[in-house]
Amino acid sequence: MKKKLLYAVALASLMLTSSCDMDLAPIGSLDEESALESVKDATSVRNYFYVVARSVTTSQFFTYADIQCDMFNGLTINGNRMGTIANGTISSGDSDITDWWGTMYAAIANINYFLEYAEPMLEKYQEENNVTAVAKLKRYIGEAHFFRGFYYSLLFDRWCVLYTTDKGDTPGLGIPLVTEYDPTSDRSKYPGRSTMNETIDFINNEFSQALTALIEYEANPYDADDADPEETLVPMASYISSYAVKAMLARLNLWISNYAMAQAYAQEVIDSGIYTLASVGNYSNMWTKDTSTEIIFMPYETAQELGNAIGTAWLGINETQADYIPTSTLISDLQEAGYNKLTGYQDVRYSAFIGERSLVSNGNSYDTPCFYKFPGNSTLQVSGVNLMNKSKTFRLSEMYLIVAEAAAAQGQTAVANDALNTYMKARVRGWTTTNYSASELTSVIRKQRGIELAGEGFRLSDLRRWKQGFDRRQGISYENSEVQTILTPAGLEVSYTNDDYRFTWPIPSDEITSNPQIRDQQNPGY
Repeated sequence: MKKKLLYAVALASLMLTSSCDMDLAPIGSLDEESALESVKDATSVRNYFYVVARSVTTSQFFTYADIQCDMFNGLTINGNRMGTIANGTISSGDSDITDWWGTMYAAIANINYFLEYAEPMLEKYQEENNVTAVAKLKRYIGEAHFFRGFYYSLLFDRWCVLYTTDKGDTPGLGIPLVTEYDPTSDRSKYPGRSTMNETIDFINNEFSQALTALIEYEANPYDADDADPEETLVPMASYISSYAVKAMLARLNLWISNYAMAQAYAQEVIDSGIYTLASVGNYSNMWTKDTSTEIIFMPYETAQELGNAIGTAWLGINETQADYIPTSTLISDLQEAGYNKLTGYQDVRYSAFIGERSLVSNGNSYDTPCFYKFPGNSTLQVSGVNLMNKSKTFRLSEMYLIVAEAAAAQGQTAVANDALNTYMKARVRGWTTTNYSASELTSVIRKQRGIELAGEGFRLSDLRRWKQGFDRRQGISYENSEVQTILTPAGLEVSYTNDDYRFTWPIPSDEITSNPQIRDQQNPGY
C-alpha cells in the first residue's frame, strides 16, 4: 500500500488551530511516490511551508510564554483559558503546552519529506542545464532548511534548560533530531535527546545552508520571464530573505549568550539599510494596519487566507470581556516617559498597547486597562471583529535591542548606548540622547525588551536568560483599585525563583511513555 504524503500534513492540521486555509493546503492527497516530480509540485509543497509558518507564528505558542510570566494578570471572567500555564501548575500531560511539541515535529516531518525528493530533483535539473528550475529549487531547498532550523530553534528554546557551556555536551539535554521522513511504529528507531551542542550545531548548519541558497537567489533572481511576484529584500516581505535568517541567528545566539555573534548578525540586519524603525508618528500602524518599514518577515495573510487570532489572548470580541490584562508594572513602565497634554503619553507604545474597557463580572462593571497590541486588522475581517493580526516574525527593533544587550554584556558601553538611543528616538517623542553608565545599561535594556516585545513570546526566554524570577503580586497596584477584585486569585499566588524549573517546558508524558530512548530524559522538576 502506498504511504500518503498527508501523513504529516494531517497531523500538522490537527495540531494547529488555524482557519480553513489549513484545509486548502496546496499539497492535496498525492501519493508519496508521485507527489514531487516537478518544480510545480515543489512550489506547492513550498507554499505549504508558509501556510504552516503563518499559523504557528500567529498562534498561542507565543502567547503562552508571556501569559506564563510577570507582565499579565488573569481575570476571573476568562473561563480559565490558559489557566494552567498562567497559574503555574504546569505538568508533562498539559495539552496546552505539549501539543506544540507534536506541532513542531509535524512541521519538521513535512520538510524532511520535501528535502528527500527535492534534492535529487535538483541534481536532475542541473544535469539538464535548466537554469530557472535550478534557481527555484535551490531557493526552495534553502527555505526548507530555514524552516527546519526555525522549528528546531523553537523546540530548543522551550524544551531545553538554560544553555551554559558546561552543560553543552551533557547527554540528554538537547532535542531529538529527526532529519528523515520515515514514519514508523518501531519504537527502537525513535531518537533520543541529543546534547544541546549537537542541537545548536544542527540548527546552525540549517541556517548556514539557508543563507547560502538565499544569498545566491538574491544576487541572481529568476529569469525575467518567470520572475517571482514577491520580492524578499523589502520591508514586510512575505518570503524568507537572507536578512530574516540573520535575524533568527541573532536571536539564537542571544539565547545561548554568544554575544559577539548575536551582535554581529543583528548589526548586519541594521546595516543593510533595507529596514528602518517605525517613527513615533507611524508606530501604531504596525499593530492596527500591519504595516511598517521595520518588519523584516511577515507571512502572507488575507481575509481569505487567515492565520490565528492572536489578540484573543487578551481581548474578547465582546467589548465587556477580556482574559488577561497588563500588570500595573507594565503600565507604569509605559507611562515613565511622562505625559504631555497635547500629545498624550510621550512613549507612543502606551496608546498603542493600553486601552480601557468596562468589563462586566457578576453584573458589575469595572473600568479596566486592557492590552490592545493586537486589536485586529480590519482588512482581515470577514464579518465583524476577529482580532486577527499578521505575524511580525522578525522586526528591526529586536535587532537594536540585541545589539544593545550584547554590546553591554561585552563592555562596549558606547556601542550599547548608540543602539539604545537610536531605538528610543523612534519610541519616545522628544527623546533626548542619554548616555547610560555600564551599571545602568543592563536594567534599562531589560526594561525596554519587556515593553517593546510584550505579548510576542519573548518574556519566558528573557527571564530565564537573565536568571530573574518574579512575584505576580508586585503588578496589581492599578489606578482603579477595584480591578484587583476581578483578578484570578490563583494567578496572584504565582512566583518564580531565579532558576525555577518551569522556565523550561516538560517533554510530553506521552512522548516519554512511547519513546524508550527518552524515558529517563525528562526535564528537571517534572
